[in-house]
Amino acid sequence: MTQPRVPERWIVLLAGVGIMMCIGTAYSWSLYTRPLMALFGWSNIQVSSAFAVMVFFIGVGAIGGGYLQDHFGPRNVGLIGVVMWGLGNALVGVGITRFGLPWLYACYGLIAGLGAGMAYLVPGATVTKWFPEERGLANGIILFGYGTGSIIFNGVLTGLPAFARMADRANSFIAGQLGGTITAARLVDPQGLDALRGAFVWPGIVFIIVGVVCSLVLHIPPRTFSVPKAAEKLAHEASFRPTEMLKTRSFYWLWTIFLVDAFAGLAILSNVVPIYSELTGANATVAGSVYGWLSIFNGLGRLVWAWISDFLGRSGSLAIIFLLEGASIALLGQLHSQLSVSLALTVMLLTFAGVFGIMPAMMADYFGTAYLGENYGLVISAVCVAGLLGPTLVGLLEDVSHTLSGALLPIAILLIVSSAIPIVARKPARPPATVSPN
Repeated sequence: MTQPRVPERWIVLLAGVGIMMCIGTAYSWSLYTRPLMALFGWSNIQVSSAFAVMVFFIGVGAIGGGYLQDHFGPRNVGLIGVVMWGLGNALVGVGITRFGLPWLYACYGLIAGLGAGMAYLVPGATVTKWFPEERGLANGIILFGYGTGSIIFNGVLTGLPAFARMADRANSFIAGQLGGTITAARLVDPQGLDALRGAFVWPGIVFIIVGVVCSLVLHIPPRTFSVPKAAEKLAHEASFRPTEMLKTRSFYWLWTIFLVDAFAGLAILSNVVPIYSELTGANATVAGSVYGWLSIFNGLGRLVWAWISDFLGRSGSLAIIFLLEGASIALLGQLHSQLSVSLALTVMLLTFAGVFGIMPAMMADYFGTAYLGENYGLVISAVCVAGLLGPTLVGLLEDVSHTLSGALLPIAILLIVSSAIPIVARKPARPPATVSPN
């Protein structure tokens, strides 16, 4: 039995944060919605569907990535994932003008989505094995990177004069369309179109470079690795194979928790910039910039709640999260000042992100770490379903009712009612007969 190699495991952790920062830029999608609608004449449901397809394939990629990383190691899967994520983004900019909406779905939805799912799974499953004594905190740090990526990306993108100008024009154009004051089918802005295309191409290249460097660092600890503080706990911990886990009621409770949280959060975040503009009257540049700063709470929520759950308990933390998240979303629809809307979104982001921070540690607590990659990939399939339903519902609602905020109250009620689910969920009582630890 060896003592923990402190520098090594912290290097692995930091590499995982770097990967998460790259793929976390997916949460910046709402910056693209109005420009895509205005410049190409597409409806909200058509544009939101690209995000929905991407989230669906994140789930598919996570399932496949979990299996592959348990069999071929995190480094190989991480490399494939980040390259696909970056390539999918870059390809959108290269071909969207010529090939249109199907190209957006194929490149951003399918290619980038699969890559993001594969890459998303790897850091959490890896660091959980390096930090057995503080699973919640370690996963929280990793997932903080996921939220931080969108902060940096939002700041950079909205700080580019060409993109900012085009985004403001697009926002005004769409507001006029919905209000019936503009009759043109699309906004003609060649320079703006170039700015939009570049906003996909150049970030995609950066994602590939940064992601590849970080992926090369990832590896699981040797079989002899141990942390004295967690040795006794691990000695009595059973690991469920995926087929054994799927036979337990506990898995489906956790799957439902993930589904509800992801449905609520993704429905709002896929359109958060235009929602902010609708509620406050702020232009697209201001809304995008404010959301860029608020995105830090998407990262902090994953870190803080994962750490809190190490002390308060996973189930109690999740119940509190659902209550706070539901209350903030219900209140959001009644607010109109920039300060009050920003505060409500802050609470919403902190709590929505908290479930993502807690779930990897909860899966390890319930089902062990030997098959954590595959098992966590299966529970992420709930996000895949939610990603299809949430953004699509909000996009359809705007196309029909010309409002984005009308869905807030039903979503809030769903969350508050669902706060009982974590209390009902129980750790599986019967361990499997065979265990194959890493």
